[in-house]
This record gives sequence, C-alpha cells and structure tokens, in this order.
Amino acid sequence: MSCNNKLYMIVGIPGSGKTTLAKKLAQRELSAHSLSCSELLRDVMKVEGIESWSTFDDLEKNERKNLVNCVTEKLIQLKKQHKSIYADAHMLVVNRVSNKLDVALTQADADILDGLIFLDTSPETVQENTKNDNDSNFRKRPTTSLEQIRSHRKKELEAAQVYCERHKVPLHIVNNRNNDYSIEEILERLSNAGTLVPATEDSLHKQISIHIEMIEAQSGPALVLDGDRTFSNSDAFRIFDTALGLRDINRKAFEEHGYSLQSLATVSANWRKVSIYEHLDTLKKVAEEIQPRSEWFKTLSNIPKNVPVFLVTAGVPQLWQSILSNHQLDHIKVIGGTHPYLDKELITHDSKSKIINLLQRKGYWVVAAGDSPIDAPMLNEADLAIVVPDSKGNLPLINELNNQKEWFYLGLKGYTKKENTIDSSTISAAILQRVKFSKFPYLNKMDGIEILCAHSKSKVTGMRRLDIKTEHKKIGALFLNAISNTMPSLSPSNTVVIGIERSGRYLAEGAVDFFDCPLLSAYEGNIINSSVESLDIDKVTHGGKILIPHFNSSKVHTVIYDSVIHTGKTIERTLREIPDDHIGRIHVFCTEINEAALETVERLSRRAAFYCIRISNRKDKPIGRGDMGAKLYGTTS
Repeated sequence: MSCNNKLYMIVGIPGSGKTTLAKKLAQRELSAHSLSCSELLRDVMKVEGIESWSTFDDLEKNERKNLVNCVTEKLIQLKKQHKSIYADAHMLVVNRVSNKLDVALTQADADILDGLIFLDTSPETVQENTKNDNDSNFRKRPTTSLEQIRSHRKKELEAAQVYCERHKVPLHIVNNRNNDYSIEEILERLSNAGTLVPATEDSLHKQISIHIEMIEAQSGPALVLDGDRTFSNSDAFRIFDTALGLRDINRKAFEEHGYSLQSLATVSANWRKVSIYEHLDTLKKVAEEIQPRSEWFKTLSNIPKNVPVFLVTAGVPQLWQSILSNHQLDHIKVIGGTHPYLDKELITHDSKSKIINLLQRKGYWVVAAGDSPIDAPMLNEADLAIVVPDSKGNLPLINELNNQKEWFYLGLKGYTKKENTIDSSTISAAILQRVKFSKFPYLNKMDGIEILCAHSKSKVTGMRRLDIKTEHKKIGALFLNAISNTMPSLSPSNTVVIGIERSGRYLAEGAVDFFDCPLLSAYEGNIINSSVESLDIDKVTHGGKILIPHFNSSKVHTVIYDSVIHTGKTIERTLREIPDDHIGRIHVFCTEINEAALETVERLSRRAAFYCIRISNRKDKPIGRGDMGAKLYGTTS
C-alpha cells in the first residue's frame, strides 16, 4: 500500500448527509473514490449467505467481528488503488436484538484510517433531509423527533471523540447548519492531518476567494472586523472559557506567553480535553447571551449582502458564527480558530494584516475595525481604520498605530464629540458610495473620512448657515489637498480655482484659502453684474451662457467646484467656456452627482476628470429652502 494514499471515514447521525459529502469530496480529486461501508458489508454478508441485518445482529459477537474485518480487508485493497477513499461509515449502529448502540469501528479500522470526519448536521436539517428522502422514496428512514435526534447526536459525538483519542486518529468535525459546508475548506483541514497551523497567505487567499465567489461580490468596498470587544461589547472568548471552567488555566497561558503561537497552542490543548459535545453545546448557549454592537448592526443592515464582510478571530469561530446566525448575519465570513477538531488554522498578529493586503490586491477598498494592539497591523494596512474605544482609551493600541496614517474612533458614548470620530451612518455611506462608484469608472470617489464627515455635517437638518459655509470651505480645502498630494505638478502658481455660483462658491473659497491660488467665479450670463448675496434668484433665467471673467487658459491645472450636479447642464456649459486650445488638466469637484446626470458626466469625462463624494438618486432638484444654495445664502430658492 502506498503511504501517500488516504482513507477517510465519514460518520454522523442518519440523515446528516454523509453519502453526499463523500461523493462531493471524491469529485474534487483525481483518482479519488467514494463508497458506502454498509454496502461493502452487505456484499460480504451475501457471500456468507446472510440475507438480512436482523440475521447479522443474531450472530455471535466474534462472527460479526469476522465479517467486519472482511470489510476492512476490502478497504485496504481499495486504498491501494485510489489516491483518496471517502467512505460513508457509522460510528454507532443499533443492534436490532439488544436495541443498544454499538461502536461500529474497530482497532483494525483505526490502523488504516488517515482521519475520521464527523458531519455535525443540525437536528433541524437532519429532520428535513429525512423527510425529503422518505417523500422521494430515495431511502426509507424512521421518523424521529428533534429531541431524539439531539440525543443521538450527543452519543455519536462523544463516541467519535473517545475512539479518535484512544486510537490516535485525527478527528475533523464539520459544522453543517444547512448543507452549507465548504468542500475546499474540508480538504484543507484534511491536508493538515488534524494539526492546527498558523494561517498562511495561500490559505487566507483561498478562503477570501471562495467567499467572494459565493456571495457574488464585485470589486468595491470590504469590511474586516475583530470579534471580542469590537463587533460585540462582550469578551466572548472569556465568557466561553468561564462557562467551560477553563478561564484560569487559559488566562495563565496568555499571561506567561502573551498573544503567541505557544499560548494559542496551550488553549487548544486545554479545549481538547473537554467533551466536544459540551464544547459545542456551551458555545450555542453563550451565543444567545452575546449581542453585536448596535453601531455594527446598523452598518451591516444598511449595506448590500454582496459586500464582503469578514470577522477574524483567534478565539472560537463557531461561537461567532452562531452569534451571527442568531442575528440573521450568516453572510459574514468568519476566519480563525483554536480547536484541533473544529478548525484548521490559528490566527496570528500577521494574519489580519494579510487579509487586508489580499483584499486590496483584489481591488477592494477595505474598512477595518479593532480594539487591541494585536489589531494594529490590520488597522495600519486598512484604507479606513476604526478604533473601537474601551474604558481606558485604547492607549496600547494607539501607540502601535502608524502616526502618519489617519484613523478614527467608532462613535460610541463619550466619543461622539471627538474630532476623529466616525458614526455608523458615515461608515454605511462610505461603503454604499463605493458600491455605486464601482459601476462608474469615469468617476473618482473622494473617500477620505474627514471629507465624508464634513459633508454629512453640512447636510444636517436645521444647521446654521455659518456652520454650513464652514463645512463647505473645509470640504473644498480637503479636496484640493487630496489631489495636490497625488499630483506633484499641481501648485499655487500653475493652478486656478473656479467656483460655480451659487453653491460652488464656498467650496472654492475654502480651496484658495488653503492653496493660495487665484479664485474665479462662473456665472449665468444674465447675473454677471449682480451681487450674489443680494441676488433675487426668482428673476434669474437659467440655461443661458456661462461667463468666467479673467480666465487664463495658460494655467496647467483648472479646478472647478460645484455643490451638486443635478442634470449636468451647468457644468457642460461651464466647460464649453474653457477654450479648446486649453492644454492644461481640468478637474471638476462636487459633493454629489445625481444619477440623472451620469450620462452627461460620462461624455464630459473625456475632457475633465470628475470627483465627487456621493452619487444621489434624487429624482427632482430640491426647491425652496431645501436647495443647498438657499441654505448657504439664506434665500427661499
């Protein structure tokens, strides 16, 4: 027998889907084979003239054992012929004579096994699978209650753990809530032979790629969250540890070795000593106690489910998956683990930052949030870094952050008035706009959080005119600062700023206050001789010629500001007034572009680069005091 060939037995309660899993695993490998141990035994029984299972049960124990050993011999021969064997087997079988459960696997089986896969299917799914089998006449199974299924599951899990520990066979428990397991992840766990290893870049890449494909995500935004004290206010790891009676011994491991592979390996070894049934049962109970932070729940409720969201933990991924499921957040991918029977890899300091890098290489703009120093590498790599405040101000984490990089506090109680605070609505808006912008490659998204926050403040109902003007000026300065950082050729001496009256004016003023370059105004032709502040807007006829007095076409950069592009007609007429022989670069910035204007903007983008904060879907231009110009100038329209 080739030492490279593998034999895995798949066990679990009847109706869990073992046959299906065996076939799926075999289909993914060349020279792999799936089979049923029951069918092999049936063939052996026929040769011996045994016609029924009840006759088999009537046999003496040694006679049954001899027949089972014949099956083992057949498996040995098949293992020589195939690179991998996936065998649908039974951990426990009902003796029809004694009506007791007997362990079906033997020492001889252990000698040829490379791993035991326990398909841990939820009792509800088992009941549904059984009904479907019976209704379709695919297979007749006895109908059992959920309570009976749960009792059987407990016995099967405990028997599998005892058997594997006694015979030193790797045990792989596959969580199957709704026939939704990942074949690729199971194969990766099998390749590790039951040993937890630090997450590799290749492994993380596979998990990310599979999830992105599964939710049919497009390039755009992605969100990566830490679990304990970040996604939830609770320390789920500590609560779970305490419930298992392991809090003190596991805390000692972290006190002695810090957050390291050694401490994680110790935790893993400690958890392994606990009954796997108790482990899984306890995590479901603990999951019911833990609530997501309302800020994240609001954010996740507001963004599409095909935006990739990852919760990365060095703790208990099954616990977090159960928490997410309890709150209808099953579309979030949990990465991490510490249990040798349930997980395939450990999350280290570097794992989280690798996830950020991998997403960015795939073209994603990544938001990341954490609360402790082990999250610092992740936050330093993220496009938008969010620190979730703790009672002590997160000083150890903040000391690890790149002081050249902008970061923000999540707007929890006590932090809402800090300058560098971001709330859930702003996070949602940033993500949603990224989703929209991914569809329009001719638009440049302005996603600095300072500019997003200033824009949000400028739209608050009831805000004073002076405050709106201040935020508009800030937005104008932030935009010019942003593009000047990416364009070394842009300087005060070769740049001119144009503000389109009325609402583009204060954006432009903020830009020149920051950059100290010339400021021009673009007016409707019939109001050129009027004072903007005293203008009776009801007497203005729109659609006429745009005038830009004193425009100098020799400037290398022309930056045009408007507040909102509703139809695109005004900016089109403004660009028409810039001479055709103007060879410099033209940049158009606005806070919002209405979807109705996108066709026009796409056509105009051949001449100018367009930048904006958000795309709106407002059907009609605001009128009366709802218009931004009216808000800025105190008029009624």
